[in-house]
Amino acid sequence: MHSSFAADFLEKEQVESPAVLYDRIYGDFGSLAIEEVGTLYEVLVVDEAQDLLRPGVLDGFDAWLKGGLAGGQWAIFGDFQRQAFLDNVPETR
Repeated sequence: MHSSFAADFLEKEQVESPAVLYDRIYGDFGSLAIEEVGTLYEVLVVDEAQDLLRPGVLDGFDAWLKGGLAGGQWAIFGDFQRQAFLDNVPETR
């Protein structure tokens, strides 16, 4: 199924910074598409969590999943080794 928001989304994806895309655009448009389509999923499997665990994206995941993140079935995988976003995080060991 194709969302009626697809053209607007693709336009935003071309002009917005990665921070804005991940913090706002992906979650906002994902939620709009989910609401429009009305389909919920039994299980959510996500890879590349290191890129996707942001409030707006998590809101979208919550909306897609029957029972939401709190009550639904999900698996989220990530690779938190050698990631650029960790370069400025102090080591705690």
